[in-house]
Amino acid sequence: MTWDGNFLLVSQLLLILILEFW
Repeated sequence: MTWDGNFLLVSQLLLILILEFW
């Protein structure tokens, strides 16, 4: 897995968390 792939995964998880707890 590349750094870009990791970044996309982390950003998606952050978006989900933000939407969950907004």
